Amino acid sequence: MTGVIPRRPYLELSVFPTSPYYARMHVQRVLEGWRREDLVETAQLVVSELVSNAIKANVRHPACSEGAAHGSPDHVWVDLYRAGAAVVLRVWDASRTPPVLRSPDLDDEGGRGLCLVDMLASSWGYYWPAPGGKIVWCTLTAAESETRDSKL
Repeated sequence: MTGVIPRRPYLELSVFPTSPYYARMHVQRVLEGWRREDLVETAQLVVSELVSNAIKANVRHPACSEGAAHGSPDHVWVDLYRAGAAVVLRVWDASRTPPVLRSPDLDDEGGRGLCLVDMLASSWGYYWPAPGGKIVWCTLTAAESETRDSKL
């Protein structure tokens, strides 16, 4: 079976309040299968924030979502792949609106999710795939998990 590239661990989720939970469980199963238990907690926190943001983006900007060939505006998807010692986590949503890293005030009820991603990931970014929507990605390594744990 040379030349066959196995499909990356992929999960498509409906836009529901419970979707971050299912994304966390998916990430945990995949990472445990890869024997990367060292990344589970960090990856679960990050995927929960990214999926929550993706759901909000789809709900806030439905007009941007129309015609997205990559997926449906009432869905988001999550996938992971290994890149050497790192793991790359990606979340797709149908909105073309870029994510914005904010500095929320202490009394703000939201706006901290991407700050957490920025703090926990070794790198992150976004791009617009040709079929539509956007993909927000981040790279996780064991060093980020160990650094975070030592700060607690």
